[in-house]
Parts: sequence; structure tokens; C-alpha cells
Amino acid sequence: MSWSRFGDKLMGIGTACWVFLVGAIAAQLFAPECGEQMRGQLRTEATAQLETAQGQWQKSMDSMQNEIARLQNQMHTLRKKQEAEVEAVA
Repeated sequence: MSWSRFGDKLMGIGTACWVFLVGAIAAQLFAPECGEQMRGQLRTEATAQLETAQGQWQKSMDSMQNEIARLQNQMHTLRKKQEAEVEAVA
């Protein structure tokens, strides 16, 4: 490897480091909020999403319990009907 190509690679690496550094500084300057504010917003949003999910879960559980009760009543009615038919035949 010639020193010329080594120097070119080294210069390319140096340029990449500078571009990275300038980009990182620009990102910090133009960031909409500081870390604490961002964490607070994320926590608030996560809490809201969790409450929504819990509400939907509870709604689903209530619906399933109602359906179970309906099916149990239907089964009870069918048993009574079957018992009555068996007694009528006997």
C-alpha cells in the first residue's frame, strides 16, 4: 500500500469524523426538547396508552363474562327442556 493511498484513507476517516461531529452538534442544537422533557412526554404517552389498553381489556372481559353467563343460561334451559322431554317419554 502506498503512502498516498494510506493518506487518502486517513483523510477520508478524518472527514467522516468531522461530519459525524458536526451532525451530532446540529442534532443537539435543533432537538425539539431536552432529555427530561422528552422522557416526561414519553412517560405521559405510555401511561395514556396503558390506560386505553386496560380499558379495552376490561371491556372485553365484561363482554366475555356476559357471553359466558348467556351460554350458561342457554345450557340450563336446554337441560330443563331435555329433562322434561325424557319425563314425557317415560
